[in-house]
This record gives sequence, structure tokens and C-alpha cells, in this order.
Amino acid sequence: MEYYSDRMPTGRYKKMKTLLVMILTWLTGWFFSVSAREIHMDLQMPGILFTPGMTCGLDLVICNDGPAVIDGHLYVALSTGSGDYWFYPSWCRYPGAVDRETISIPEFSQSIRIVIPEFTWPDGTGEFDGALFLALITRSDQILSNVAEYSFGWSELPDGTPTPGFTGTPTPVPTPADFKALIAMGLGRDLWTVDGTDYSVEKTVTFTEYSPCQITVHGDRFYVVNSLSHSIGEYNATTYGLLREISVGPGRNPMMMAFSDPNVFWVTNYVSNTVSTVDLASGSVIREIDLPVDLPRDPGVSQTWARPAGITIIGRTAYVACANQDESFTSGGPGIVCRIDTDTMQVTGWFETGGRNTLGIYHEPRWPDLLWIVSAGDYVVGQGFTGNGSICRWSLISQLPIGCIPVEDAPFEMAFGPERAYLASARDGVVGRIDLGTLQLLDPVMLPTAGHGLNFVSGLDQGPDGLVWTLEFNHDMLYLLDPSQNDMLIRSVEMGDGPDALAFVLDGGF
Repeated sequence: MEYYSDRMPTGRYKKMKTLLVMILTWLTGWFFSVSAREIHMDLQMPGILFTPGMTCGLDLVICNDGPAVIDGHLYVALSTGSGDYWFYPSWCRYPGAVDRETISIPEFSQSIRIVIPEFTWPDGTGEFDGALFLALITRSDQILSNVAEYSFGWSELPDGTPTPGFTGTPTPVPTPADFKALIAMGLGRDLWTVDGTDYSVEKTVTFTEYSPCQITVHGDRFYVVNSLSHSIGEYNATTYGLLREISVGPGRNPMMMAFSDPNVFWVTNYVSNTVSTVDLASGSVIREIDLPVDLPRDPGVSQTWARPAGITIIGRTAYVACANQDESFTSGGPGIVCRIDTDTMQVTGWFETGGRNTLGIYHEPRWPDLLWIVSAGDYVVGQGFTGNGSICRWSLISQLPIGCIPVEDAPFEMAFGPERAYLASARDGVVGRIDLGTLQLLDPVMLPTAGHGLNFVSGLDQGPDGLVWTLEFNHDMLYLLDPSQNDMLIRSVEMGDGPDALAFVLDGGF
């Protein structure tokens, strides 16, 4: 079994009598040693085969150099292709309840082992159609530790031998001195860097092609999607040197890209209403996938086109956000998400998002069952966006909508912080905010350019320093917001012509 993800492992599974089970783990938090060194642990567990009715257990082993206190929650869920799933330890069935196991590690422990008791599949046989087993260790409020090494794995295989789990040493979390921000100028056709130490700017470290709209970091390279040049630029993440330009063909207008495995990436093509898959080794297009033309339309609208933008890939499925626009490139029907099988490269279906003019789609590891879908809302030619944008959530397991949050704005992008989600507004130079605990819309952050006309928040993300990095396109600015101070603006940095894409690299590359 194989899997790949830039953010979180996701399983690939087939319908079979023998269940293929994937363990996905995510453990993150803040670790402080006596020298105040911050530690970050990412645990990835390989999948193993199970026969019906067998039992198993899980281990988490942490060996310390000194005092350790860890308080968190372990969520374990078994899901099935039919949309049912259960939660450990009581195996309560969703949506009736959601159970969790608290992990507490005493101080001064040198070696800690937490074992989930053996269990059998809830139906007693384990014969589920397309089952996926999911284990998560969620973000805790604080983890204090002097961690030397750690491991995570199954306690035993069917023959009783130890399972090869994952072991490793902690990876330092980037401090402000450890990273640089890459910022592509949509009109200037160049790329600048901002140092995380003092926020000093280095102008034009390299050039892009026309209208760069996304930067994706992948290993020791980063990739820039150039919409009006119909290409993706590949760069060295250490030297910023251009290595090659990969064309998806004229008339495509690529918008966003995502990797399905280390060697293949997918690109949404806004004007041609297609999705291209590209072989990384050769730089050639493997296949161009046509998106549906029989989408739902508003009364009086004779034809709409998918107009794909955002994309996220989970397991064997690519989810593509589609605006569903008419001939004037305004909303001609409800927003759509298309599903594409990454093996066959065929569209397997689509669903309405609950919003209009759908542009973005996100998968946040803290909510592994959810897609977060960003819709900018209706646009009136000559007047602008009407303010009926929304953030909608979709269940991957039940394949049903969870609900939408009206945001009274025109969000284009979304970024997740520990407590709040942030929305890039296309209306008036503001950053929208949603409380992730209550899902309530909060008052937006008013940027200095708000109310001055022609304001467009073109990009935002939370940096390794914990700040929310925000790009304002029309006034050529970078704004830094501090979540620990209720998202107060703490720094403004002048940028080049039309900053439009943002990403972070460790100082010296990956």
C-alpha cells in the first residue's frame, strides 16, 4: 500500500474481503526544553493488512531526557464506505456521540507507553465495504517535554511479531530566524522574499511568468502557477533559481495545483474547464480531464461552464472547486465540487456546495472528515460582489453537506489558525474571521486600506512565526496580524507590483 500527502497521510483502499487498514496520525503542539527549544513531532503510520475478526492494539512510546507533561486527546474512528463510523473507546456510533480517550503523561517519566486495548471490528467480523481505520492524536493546548525519541505503531502483527511502526527524533519547529516567505508579484512578474528574523525584504530574487497565482512547496523545490502564461515554474527552494517551465498548453489559464503522489501533480484550468495531470519527471501532461457541462443552471441561463479553481486531493479522490459560471464569467448556477478518481483520471460525480461562485476547497487535519468550501458569492458586472459569500462544510464519510456559514463578504481564500479561520476578502480590504470552536462569524480585521476603494486581499496564510501573513493586491502591501493579540495588525511591509501568492520555506530550503 502507498500513500502520499504534503500535510497528512491519507489511505488508499480497495473493496475486498481482507480489509486494508490505514493508520493516519497527527501529533502536534509546542514542546519546550530547558533551553526553550521548540519541538514538533509528525507521526506517520504505514498501513497493514487485517483479516476479518482479528484484534490489534496501538502503541505510542516517548523517551524523554527530562520532565514531560502531555495532555491531549486520542480520537480513534472506524469508518465504512457506506458512511457509518464508530468511535473508540466505547465504540459509540456517530452521529449519536463522539468519544475520545485522554492521554496524560506524568512528569519525569523516562519511557511512556500508551496501549489502546485490543478490539474486534464493531460488527464482529470486520467485513466492511471499503473500510478506513483512522487514528488521530490531536493538538493539545501545551506539551512540555525534553523529547529524545518517539515511536508509534501497532502492538503486534497477526503472527505476534512486533509491527514496524514509525520512529524518529523530534523536528525543530521553525523560529522566526529559520524561515523566509516567498511572495510572487502578480503584475510585477517577480518573486520577493521576506526574512522571518527581522522582516527585511529582498527584492526580485527570481522572475516568474505572467500572473503568478499560487506557490506550492514540494520537497527541495517550489512551484509557481502562472495563469496567463499557461505554465508552472519549478524552482530550487535554496537558491530560488528557475529550473524549468512546464506548459499545460495555450488557452488553459491554470489556477491551482496539488500533488497526488511525489511524482504527479494536478492543475485546474479555469478557461478550458479541464484538469491536467502532469508527470513531474518528464514535465509532460499525462491527461487533460474534461469537467462536466451538464451542471445545474439558474432559470433563464442557457449554458454554464465549470470554471475550476481550487483543488485538494485526499486518498484516491481529487476534489475540484468549480464556480459554475455563464458566458459573462459570473455565477450561472450553484457552486459545484467535482470528484475525480486519481487512478482512472475520470470524473466520478459532483455535488452542489451550498454556495455560489465556489473558488476554494480545503482539508484541515484537525477535522479529517470535513471539506471546507469557499464560495465568493454572486458578482454583478459594473457593481462588484454582492456580499453573499459563504464557507460550507462537507462530510467525506457521509458524502452529505454539514452546513454553511454566511460571511456577508466575498471570500477567495481561507487559512486556519489554532482558534480562528481567516478569509481573504475580494470586496474591501478586510480579513474575515470565523471562530473554529463555535463556527460563529467574528468582526473582520480592517486593514489600513479598507474603505479606500479597489481593495483585494489576494493571499493569506499563518506563518511559522504564528502570525497571519496577509497580502493586499491593489496597494502592494503585506500585513502581519498577531492572533495572540486578537489579530491586531503589528507590521506593514511594502511589496512589489500586485502581491498575489504566498508560501514559506525553511531558511536554506527543505
